[in-house]
Amino acid sequence: MAAKEAKQRADQERARMQETLDKTLSDAYAALQRGEFDTSNRLIAAAGDQVGDDVEAATRIENWRLLASYAKEFTTFREQAFAAANAGRDYEIDGNRFAIIEINPDMFVYRWDGQNKRVPRDQVPPRIELAVVEGWFAADGRAANHLFLGARWLCLDPPNPARARAEWRIAGDGGEQVAPLNALLDDPIIRRAGR
Repeated sequence: MAAKEAKQRADQERARMQETLDKTLSDAYAALQRGEFDTSNRLIAAAGDQVGDDVEAATRIENWRLLASYAKEFTTFREQAFAAANAGRDYEIDGNRFAIIEINPDMFVYRWDGQNKRVPRDQVPPRIELAVVEGWFAADGRAANHLFLGARWLCLDPPNPARARAEWRIAGDGGEQVAPLNALLDDPIIRRAGR
């Protein structure tokens, strides 16, 4: 009887820990989607303090740390891609083309569907930003670039797990370690966000 009660208490404690962990990681994911990397990293670190010696939960948290790292690094590459983009260069998104008119420290100006669009540089639509970075990465050709692209696709709001998986497949085919990232595609937080 005592063993059964101990198992029930352990199961209840694990369920409480899992619920708390899910809440913390959900908040961390929302921060990633907003580009608030310091907040996300703080929440992921706090999640690590919640799991004790639970190996499965600790592995899950490490996967989230890795995603946060790649998502943050994507922003560095985005700025480099923007700096390298020339006025008049065109890009394609799902068969539609757009051209960069100007990128300065404050504004991003592009031509889309016959109209010039001006947006603050920090509010460039994600698909536009991804097209520019993809074009910049294409000139480099390293498989590792797809780790960052996949992280960006997964951190969009709403996320695009299929595109993230496709990017990570390319990275994996090029010799990069993608198993921890792929594990996130089955994480309940990602699955709920992708609905």
